[in-house]
Amino acid sequence: MSIKQKTITGFFWTFSGTVGYGVINFIITMILARILSPTDFGKLEMMIILTTIIAVLVDSGFTQAVIRDNNASPIDLSSVFFLNISLSITFYIVLFFITPLISIFLKMPELVSLMRFLFLTIIFDSFAIIQNANLNRNLNFRPFALASIVAIVIGGIVAIIMAFNGFGVWALAWNVVIISFIRTILLWIQSRWQPSFQFSITSIKKYFLFGVNLLLQGLVDKIVMNLESFLIGHIYSKNSLGFFSQARRFDAYISQATTNVVQKVTYPSLAILMDDPEKLKNGYRKVIGVTMFCIAPLMIFTMVAAENFISVIFGEKWLPSAEYLRIWALWGLVFPISSISVNIFLVKGESRLLLKLSVIKQISKIVAVLLFVSVGIREMLYAVVFVQVASTFLFTIFGGRLIQYKQKEMLDDIKMTIAAAVVSALPVLLITILTVELNLYISFALQLMIMGFSYLLLSVYFFQSIHSKEAIDIAFMFYKNIKRG
Repeated sequence: MSIKQKTITGFFWTFSGTVGYGVINFIITMILARILSPTDFGKLEMMIILTTIIAVLVDSGFTQAVIRDNNASPIDLSSVFFLNISLSITFYIVLFFITPLISIFLKMPELVSLMRFLFLTIIFDSFAIIQNANLNRNLNFRPFALASIVAIVIGGIVAIIMAFNGFGVWALAWNVVIISFIRTILLWIQSRWQPSFQFSITSIKKYFLFGVNLLLQGLVDKIVMNLESFLIGHIYSKNSLGFFSQARRFDAYISQATTNVVQKVTYPSLAILMDDPEKLKNGYRKVIGVTMFCIAPLMIFTMVAAENFISVIFGEKWLPSAEYLRIWALWGLVFPISSISVNIFLVKGESRLLLKLSVIKQISKIVAVLLFVSVGIREMLYAVVFVQVASTFLFTIFGGRLIQYKQKEMLDDIKMTIAAAVVSALPVLLITILTVELNLYISFALQLMIMGFSYLLLSVYFFQSIHSKEAIDIAFMFYKNIKRG
């Protein structure tokens, strides 16, 4: 199978898995949001912050290093596996004993047992790091897709039952832990790789030289990314944090999930082309073009229909989230460019340069958060999005230089897509004004249909976007994969 066929097949399974996982998670979140309170979601958000940071420390950049190594030996993989397991158990033991102090600091002293339970995901996820890296390296995304979907279904059913029976935030925690545990078990069942009882310091050093910069970058990213959530929960209330986090999570369902699919699939396949500059550049141009073709209309639609989006999906008690969702959608529109630009640094092995740029970005973001968090959540969010959009230009400048991809070329690749999405959003705004007295669900359905029809019509027939044709080709390949089973 050629690299292109592997990439398309990988994209099919990753997209199917992510979309399937996302749709199911979306439905589960809709149900849970109508049963539970914003405060319950806010409490979970505070606890997830710490597990996310620890997960980066456990991985230590080894996943990307293993994916990039086309000649990883059994002892290399086993060494990384046992190191990850050891780190996860060590961190869990430490967290178990300091949890009472953490709970007091987070102003949630009643949730000590819940936090100790939630931290189990650190251990469960560590057992799947090498399994997942191997699957990525071989462009075999089917096992992870299937494991994720089965895990979210089981976890979601348990969470919904618990929520209906009054377990509150415990229902959300059980959902997270069950997903982590079942996904890991299913990856082991489907994977052919088994660790050998070998450990090599040489192997660890080899990967650490590449991974240490990714570790530092990932650690800084996660800390700063969760800084606003931590401060909102600490300064304002868990209720306010619930509204904020739900808006960010909803934006992530749309923009980040789709972009992460593209990045996950293209990183190993484009890494193979790292020594062919022309093919590498053309590959990235297609990746950015097709990704923006899919993301731009979704983000712009979200901006103009945020209130209906939130009311229809989560219920009117979550309406304060709409204001935050609209602002997050601005970042969601730019996120694909930022994320794919980061991919360039990884493929070219420039993790040190990536770290330097990330530090500049995160320092700027910290300053923005600290300056504006006391002014208001909305003002802080605008400042954060401004910093992230400005930082994206830095990534495109330096990342583009690595593959001779100029910003003007990137603009040429996406300008017709943005234009089509903006023009298509105009009738959506008109519907919002004209259907004030109309049923909320009917109004929202009209907005969706008109946006989709207008965008496709403009892209294919008026702007004649080359990326619309590429997207159709990918859709056709999806159909062929489905027929083959």
